[in-house]
Amino acid sequence: MKTVSKINTEGFQKSEVMRLNSDLSDVFGPRLTGINQCYTAAEWANKTMSYC
Repeated sequence: MKTVSKINTEGFQKSEVMRLNSDLSDVFGPRLTGINQCYTAAEWANKTMSYC
């Protein structure tokens, strides 16, 4: 049960999904397929999420 509690805490209290999604779509745009910003967005995502 302790493991489930830790997973819930991470998912509901420490999640950065909404912030990362907002940063990605506000800076690079909602649609990246076939545009030059796709590579820039991929580099940003790699740099931002490499701490995991």
